[in-house]
Amino acid sequence: MVEVRYRGSFGDNLFQYCFGRLLAERWGHQLKALPLPHFPVTAESVDGRKYLSPFLSWSGMAVEERQLGMLLRDREMAAPVRGRLVLYGWFQRWEYFRGHESSLRRWLQTAPPAEPAEPGDLAICLRTRRPEAWNEAGIHSGRAPQWKKPAPSLESIRRLVESTSHERLVLLTDSAMGESTAALKDLKPVLRNIDSFHSWNWLRSCRRMAITVCHPADWWAAMLSDAEEIYAMDPWPANSRINCKGPFGCGWAGGRPLGRPELRVMEPRWKYDW
Repeated sequence: MVEVRYRGSFGDNLFQYCFGRLLAERWGHQLKALPLPHFPVTAESVDGRKYLSPFLSWSGMAVEERQLGMLLRDREMAAPVRGRLVLYGWFQRWEYFRGHESSLRRWLQTAPPAEPAEPGDLAICLRTRRPEAWNEAGIHSGRAPQWKKPAPSLESIRRLVESTSHERLVLLTDSAMGESTAALKDLKPVLRNIDSFHSWNWLRSCRRMAITVCHPADWWAAMLSDAEEIYAMDPWPANSRINCKGPFGCGWAGGRPLGRPELRVMEPRWKYDW
């Protein structure tokens, strides 16, 4: 049995549900997870083998076996767990979801927004607060990047607006009255400061957008959208350490800390370092 225990907010819960369901369907296990509001397919029953013991728990960004304090690789997650597996983590790594887009789209079906984005819209997600998942220590957490300026930066937003054709600039922000929003007034943006779901639902109807790749709700909106251009900014710093082969790892893979998000999507429409 795979049991999902949610933590965090809207975007985090999408990762947790989908990761749990992928495991349950891969292994033929029963899924125990509360349905997500606005997503009726998540209320479906996923039947399969049910175990009450032994108890195991996975957490972290990169999956950590909590009892042993060990990072798990793909090979450790391929074979079914013979027990009650409780997921209490974040699991925000594209490698876990790559190749499952059709299933993810079906599970996260929802009613379209009442007023979808217009074809000429350019949406900018201006975030002033780091996601709370970044505060998770993890076994090998690395160091969280300093985020004293809004992400994306005002300079990069101006460059993008000047170089990208659009008819209307739409700014989705978590600080509608903040200094950063005021500094962009001369661009005459349309401000959208609405709740997490409706902001997400509108964003996924947009054809061009700029997001902070590690912001979980924005990442899901971009990934599930039919957007032609996704300008994704990744605030996590590079690191020269290489991946360690031992069972406990060394905390880094491909220059990035394993205990932190790794959500770079290697598709042509995703454009980085802009």
